[in-house]
Amino acid sequence: MPAYFNAGTPLEYRTFDYNAYFDELQKTFGVLSFYKEWKDFWINTFEFHDQKIKDFIKEHPGSNPAREYMNKKNYDNQVYEIYVFEYVTPGGSFHLHFDIEKMKYVTYKKLRSVSVQEIPLHELFVDPTTLYIKDKHMQDERLPFAVEMYGLQNGDDPCHYLCVDGNKRIQSRIKKDPNIQKIESFVFDIDHWDFMFFFSLDEYFMGFTRELQILQYCIRTNRPEREAWESTQSFLQAQYHKE
Repeated sequence: MPAYFNAGTPLEYRTFDYNAYFDELQKTFGVLSFYKEWKDFWINTFEFHDQKIKDFIKEHPGSNPAREYMNKKNYDNQVYEIYVFEYVTPGGSFHLHFDIEKMKYVTYKKLRSVSVQEIPLHELFVDPTTLYIKDKHMQDERLPFAVEMYGLQNGDDPCHYLCVDGNKRIQSRIKKDPNIQKIESFVFDIDHWDFMFFFSLDEYFMGFTRELQILQYCIRTNRPEREAWESTQSFLQAQYHKE
C-alpha cells in the first residue's frame, strides 16, 4: 500500500503517484477502448481506500496496526508476526502487509480450507535477504505459507507464488538438498484475501494485479474486447449496482 509499517514501527503514509503508474500501464492497455473508464474506476477505488489509511493514522497517531490488534484482542505474545512485500511500480512502492498471525490462526484452527501443494521451487519467490540458519529445517517441520501472486518477477523469470512465512525453513532445506525441485506449502489464493491483510487497500491491489494478468492474457491471445471488459471490476461493479 502507499503506506508502510513493520512489527516495530508506526504506520506512516507514503505518497503514491497513481497517474504515473497508469501512464505506464497505458503503453500496454491503452489499446482497449474502455481503458479510460477502467483507469478512472481503479484510481477512484484506490484513493477511497487510501483515505481509510489516512483516517487510521489520524485516529491512532504513532500507532502500529498489529499492536492495535494485539491490544484489542488481549494478545499474549510480545511479537505479532507480519510479512511486508515491496511491489515496485512506476508510481512508487506499494507495500503489501501480510497478517501472518491471522493466517496461522485460521489455518491451524481449520476455520477455512487452505490447500497443501507441492510448488516448483522456480515458481516460488523466496526472500533473498533471508539468512540461512543451520539445522532450522530439523528443528521446525511446519509447512511454509505461499501466496498466489500476479505480475511477480524473480529477476527475468515470472514467479507465481510468494513465500510469506517459512523463508528460513526453505533456505535450510535448499542448503540440505541443493537438488530439491519442489516445496510442500500451504497455498493461499483469492479465497483467502479477506483475512490475509490489515487494510482493504492491500486486498484491492491484489485484485488489481490479478486483473492486469487477465487483461494481458486477453490482449496476447486476441480475445474479444467484450470478454476482456466483462472480466474487470469496473464492469462487474456497474452490473451489481444496476441490480
